[in-house]
Amino acid sequence: MKNHLTILLLLLASFAAHAQSDAYLRYAPNPNLNVAFVEGFRLDDSTTVDVTVITAKDSTTWAWLIEEFNISSMHNLALSKQWYHEPKTIGTKMVQKNDPSQHVTKLIHGEFDFETISFFYKRISIYHIINQQQYNSVLRFIVMTSIKNRLQ
Repeated sequence: MKNHLTILLLLLASFAAHAQSDAYLRYAPNPNLNVAFVEGFRLDDSTTVDVTVITAKDSTTWAWLIEEFNISSMHNLALSKQWYHEPKTIGTKMVQKNDPSQHVTKLIHGEFDFETISFFYKRISIYHIINQQQYNSVLRFIVMTSIKNRLQ
């Protein structure tokens, strides 16, 4: 199992060398974060999407990410609902393409990204949406993954 994880991390690192997002370029230099860019992550039989994954290495960096990504109110809700103890619970929001720390209020396809926040894993995943098909597939993927995880 450990060898598989090492291979996966090496593959993710090689993907990052070939293609990157603004979020990857912005956060990868931070030594307290693990940042990966996955090009063409398969959501279903016909849809792929690029994803940037940002994971805090420690609680101090996670506290900084909470402020950086303007998710303090979601963090407070997570604390009150004890989501930090539940690996299957995530928060979601729509963010600006050029600044994933900024929430989007008007959904114009191709002009926003979809973000998921895992409080348990101290991880933020940014799905880089470019069309309606990807948006629909990301939503379906997240809902189906959530349902599958809850049934386990």
